[in-house]
Amino acid sequence: MAANFPVPSKASLVQQFVGKSLKDIPLPAAVLDIAAVKRNCARMLDAVTKLGFALRPIVSSHKTTEITRLQIGEDPEDVRLLVTTLSEAENLLPLLIEYQQKGLQVNILYDVPISLSQVERVANVAKILGKRGGNIRLLVDHLSQIPLLLRISELSGYPPYVYIGVDMGNHHSGLEPESPNFRDIFRQIEQIVLREGPITIAFVGFYCVGNIDLNQYGKIEALRFFEDELLALLRSSSIDGIRLSVRDTPIITYLPQLLEDNGVDELEAAIESFRRTLGIVNDGKHQIEVHADRYPLLDLRQLATLEMMGNEIGAPRWADMPLTILTEVASLYPSRGIDGTPEVLITAGKSAFGRVSDGVSPCWGIVNHVDFPALGSYFNNFSGWQIGRIEKESAVLVWNGRNEDVQPLHCGQRLMISPNDAASASEGFGWYFVVDSSRVGRGDEIIDIFVKWRG
Repeated sequence: MAANFPVPSKASLVQQFVGKSLKDIPLPAAVLDIAAVKRNCARMLDAVTKLGFALRPIVSSHKTTEITRLQIGEDPEDVRLLVTTLSEAENLLPLLIEYQQKGLQVNILYDVPISLSQVERVANVAKILGKRGGNIRLLVDHLSQIPLLLRISELSGYPPYVYIGVDMGNHHSGLEPESPNFRDIFRQIEQIVLREGPITIAFVGFYCVGNIDLNQYGKIEALRFFEDELLALLRSSSIDGIRLSVRDTPIITYLPQLLEDNGVDELEAAIESFRRTLGIVNDGKHQIEVHADRYPLLDLRQLATLEMMGNEIGAPRWADMPLTILTEVASLYPSRGIDGTPEVLITAGKSAFGRVSDGVSPCWGIVNHVDFPALGSYFNNFSGWQIGRIEKESAVLVWNGRNEDVQPLHCGQRLMISPNDAASASEGFGWYFVVDSSRVGRGDEIIDIFVKWRG
C-alpha cells in the first residue's frame, strides 16, 4: 500500500517472502495467479494471430516488466507496446534494449498527444531506442504539436513516428475525420514528410481515440463498434498501406470463430458487413493494429461484459481472474443484514478495491472460493459473500443468497476477494505477491514478487 513507499527492491522482497504461504504475509495484499495471467495473454495473442492483426499491448493496467513479457509472447517477430505515461516508457527501456540486442525491431507508442513539457524526456527515449533501430511513436491532434515533433527530432537525432488521433465520438482527444482541422494537420505533416533532405517526421497512420460503453454490449454492438472504428480510419485518408490502430473491444477474442460462422438474422448481417470492411482494409494494403490493455488482469467487470455478449466461444472463466485482494475479517454482525443475514467487516476498502461498482458488475468485489459457479450463472444465481458497502480503509460484506446457505466466517479469517476492476484495485499496491494455481497442492505458496513501476 501507499504507506510502504518508497518501494523496496525486488531482491529484498523476494528474499523476505518467496517460499512463504499467503497465510504469512502482511495485509491487505495484492495476490496474482501467474497461471491465469499466462492464459489470458495467450488467448489474446492467439486471437490476433488468427485474424492477421498486429497487437500493441498496453502496460498501464499492471505496470510490471514481467507481465509485459507475457503480453509480448515467447517468440515475437517484433515488439510493439503502448504506454500511457512517460514513466512507463522509461521503465520499459531495459526490457526493450534486451529485445533489441536479440535482433528484434522495437517501438513504443505514447498515447497522449505530445506537449511542451514532455519534449526532452521523449527525445531521450527516442535517442536510446533509435541507436539500435527502434523508435517512439507519438499522437498529434493540433497544429501546435508539429514544432514539438521537429524539436524532438533535433534533440534525439532520430525522427519520431506519428499517428494522427481520430475522435470516435467521446470527444476526449483526437480529431473528427474529414474535419477542417483534421485536413490541416494531415496536410502539414504530409508537406514535412515529402520535403527533401533529412527525414524529420515519419508518418505511420491513424489512431482511434474512443471509450466503449460496457453497459451496452452484445456481440452485434461490439462488432459494429469495431467496424465503425475501421471505417472512421479508412475515411481519414485515401493513402494506401497505412497502419490503422484500433482499440481492443470485448469482441476481439471472439472474432476468429465469428468470422468463420454465419450467425443468424441480425448477427449474420453484422458479420457479413464486417467481412466487407476487412476486404476494403486488405484491398488498401493497410495493417490493423489492436491496442489492448485490461485482458491480462481479467476481472468481474470484464466477465460481466463477456456474459452480456454470450460466452460460448472459448470464453474466459472464473479461474482466469488472476488478481485477488487478500484481507481478513475484523468483526461480525449477526442478523444485521437483509432478512436477518449476517454482515462482516473486512480490513480493506476503497484504497484496496479502487473504482466504484459501475453497473456492469453488481458490486465492488466477491469473496473468492473454490466452488465458483460456471460463468453465466453468477449474475443471476450467485450465492456467496460480496462487498455491499465500502469506506476508504474497510468494507462490509453482505450475503447474497438464501439464509440457510450462509457460509460462516470468523474474526481473523483471511479472505481472497476478486475485485470488480482489477487495474483500479491494484493501483494502491507497490507490488504483487505471485502464486501459481497450476502447482497442485502448492497454489498458496509465493513464487515471485512483481514490483510495479511508479508513475
